[in-house]
Amino acid sequence: MKGTFAENRPFIEHEYQNPHWIENSGMPVKKLQIALREYVDCNLSLPMPILRAKAFAFLLENVQIEINPHSLFCDKLNLGIDYSDYAGQDLFAMELYHRFHKEVLEREIPEVFKKRNVAEQTGVCFADADFWHTLPEWTNVLKYGIRGLLDRAKKAKQDKILCGKLNEQQAVFYDSVIISYEAMLKYVIRLLDASRAYDVPEYTACLEDILSGPPLNFYEAIEMSLLYMNMEEIGVERARSLGRFDQLYIDFYRTDIQNGTFTIEQIKDILRYFYIRLQAARRFADQPFSICGVDEYGRDATNELSWLLLDVYDGMKIYNPKIHVCCSKETPKSIILRVLDLIRRGSSSFVLINNEAVIRGYERIGIGREESQLYVPFGCYEPILMGKEDPMIGASWLNMAKAIELAMNGGADMLTGETLFSQMPTEFDSYEAFEQAFYSILGDIIEFTKGTILQQNAYHMQINPSPVYSGSLSSCVEKGRDIFDGGTKYHNTSIKCCGIATVVDSLLMVKEYVFERKLLSFAELRRILLADWVGHEELRCIIRQNRMKYGNHLRQADELSHDIYKYAASKIVGQPNHSGGVFRMGTDSITNCVVFGGRMGATPDGRKQGDPISKNFCATNGMDRNGVTALFQSVTEMDTDDFVNGAVTDFILHPSAVQGERGLHAMYYLIETYFENGGYSVQGNVMNIEELIDAKEHPDKYPTLQVRVCGWNEYFIELSPEMQDMFIAQMQEAE
Repeated sequence: MKGTFAENRPFIEHEYQNPHWIENSGMPVKKLQIALREYVDCNLSLPMPILRAKAFAFLLENVQIEINPHSLFCDKLNLGIDYSDYAGQDLFAMELYHRFHKEVLEREIPEVFKKRNVAEQTGVCFADADFWHTLPEWTNVLKYGIRGLLDRAKKAKQDKILCGKLNEQQAVFYDSVIISYEAMLKYVIRLLDASRAYDVPEYTACLEDILSGPPLNFYEAIEMSLLYMNMEEIGVERARSLGRFDQLYIDFYRTDIQNGTFTIEQIKDILRYFYIRLQAARRFADQPFSICGVDEYGRDATNELSWLLLDVYDGMKIYNPKIHVCCSKETPKSIILRVLDLIRRGSSSFVLINNEAVIRGYERIGIGREESQLYVPFGCYEPILMGKEDPMIGASWLNMAKAIELAMNGGADMLTGETLFSQMPTEFDSYEAFEQAFYSILGDIIEFTKGTILQQNAYHMQINPSPVYSGSLSSCVEKGRDIFDGGTKYHNTSIKCCGIATVVDSLLMVKEYVFERKLLSFAELRRILLADWVGHEELRCIIRQNRMKYGNHLRQADELSHDIYKYAASKIVGQPNHSGGVFRMGTDSITNCVVFGGRMGATPDGRKQGDPISKNFCATNGMDRNGVTALFQSVTEMDTDDFVNGAVTDFILHPSAVQGERGLHAMYYLIETYFENGGYSVQGNVMNIEELIDAKEHPDKYPTLQVRVCGWNEYFIELSPEMQDMFIAQMQEAE
């Protein structure tokens, strides 16, 4: 390659925003979309997996491509994605997934589809299938390559034919995989021809090897993964982790160093090109991979590549990829300190995950340590057993705070007046009666969410079969079944319960001001909430200043949060999902704390109509007045073993609190104690309020200032003014 990484970096950083598609390399995106639609319409009689595979092949044959000679990872394909927005809406997704998702559900279960939409519009829940969080079996991708995966599928089909055990469903599956992987090889040939024309020798040699078989060195292994990911993600599927990166690539690394294929400095350069490629793509919620953890024998899996990945990341001033750090008792303290040092210096795209909490969570749904210790965090921070589990981690988000609103308003939505479940009393004689009404409605919401998911499960294969993804999974190939048709050993479903702080704070305020101090009647409070606190600002201020709030390690609040989640867990965790698996429970809200809040009326904790509900395990903004240690103690009072689908605690620290060696070790012991007490995972920002205010006023001075938004990072200056103000307010409250 001509030039150094520093010289080439400017040509890569904006390559997705300013692509240069090769003239006559394929159809322009609008023409391709029309052609794809016509192709689909002409083949509607085919089984859906075959239709999907043939449409995939049609697209790869006709899509525009680009070769960037300034990059080690040169290829792009024009799927009509707006990379400034959400990278999940490519033309393939629009013409297949979105079309058939709506058509199938409206046709097969119209009432369920209608009720689901009402639940979404009123902020009750989002309940769907999760096709977009995927984890290819990366060990197979690297072991076999595209051609090897194709040959494996052909052999599996032939073996079943010879044994007389090939049924029609399996034949369709194998044919869909074979069609897809043959199309992938043809696409690689297209790239190879273009690379030769652009005279990119390193990339040309890499593609020649990948076309022939599995990758042969570290560079080829990463390109193989990126190529596979780019093709698997045509549609709605997203490879929400590149796997346990340090373990997947360590043999390539060691062999290359030993054989002299690459020096350590050359490996670092490959990683720089890899990192900046992911940063340039501006993938929604960022692209994760994980490091550390333990091996199949429970031994520490940290290796020299773990350290190298962090060393290269340091100083690049990027937020993508995000790195999941799997922490066990065997993980060296030194590497955790290295990660924390990066966080305190502004690189906050890290999540630290407690191995033991993950393993205990899996044990709660009947999966033992031997399998669960090899979990891979993917998505924001949720675990999956690679090659063995389809957890559908984003199948649903459930708004627990909505149960407060409905209990306050006789079962009716405060904004629409519509009774959503059962009609409830509008007066209560005691706090216990009101609390019971809350639990009753919460139970209704949980059962509605589960029921909606269960009724949609039967139609997954009519909506979105995934032959490319499934073709990487050994269990799918052995069974001859798609991943979304029960092809894995464990076919689980996840429900995320949001808004715990809003719920706890609201219940406690009703208890104190209505039933204990009797400062107002229940009916009066209800009218105040319907009026959005207008005319009662003083009362709202008093309630918000009340210190009995979740997140401060106060016994009453902590016991209530524990009881609420235990109630939810009793109805979710381990319950059958009618697909051969069980339901998992999690707590993260991502941005649904804003979405749900925007569809709700006011709540008794002083929250106004339309304001966000509480996020993840966090306290309500400004209510965690006893500091981060108290917040962590509140969280660990809950039974976090119920949260196998993820439970993250966010923190904000001032730079002065973590200065020097003493500050760094204080940060370490804070998180160590949190993990020892059962904490699941943790992520955070180390920020200076003055810097944030100045960055909002003078964005040109802060082009690389990062903040942790939820399960991902963004540059502060690229956030909306409203989001910027939220971070500033959080920092003000933290100080």
